Amino acid sequence: MGNSTSTSVDLSNAATVNQIQETIADNCVVIFSKSTCSYCRMAKQLFQDMNVNYTAVELDMCENGNQFQDVLLKMTGGRTVSSYLR
Repeated sequence: MGNSTSTSVDLSNAATVNQIQETIADNCVVIFSKSTCSYCRMAKQLFQDMNVNYTAVELDMCENGNQFQDVLLKMTGGRTVSSYLR
């Protein structure tokens, strides 16, 4: 029984990884953000000031935002704002 729970979590993480990778692949600039974070606001403002289009994924507004943040931690080594440039 413990294995099936673990497997579903792994499958769920794999789906989240795929979703993150697709978002990055489909956009030149992606900011994984929280709407209440002042650093996130500064990062988004910087791109706006440079007239660079970006996609913001507001983790605190996503149903699975915590899972996104956990996967991003594994991908980047950090839990803070993540920006990807392609």
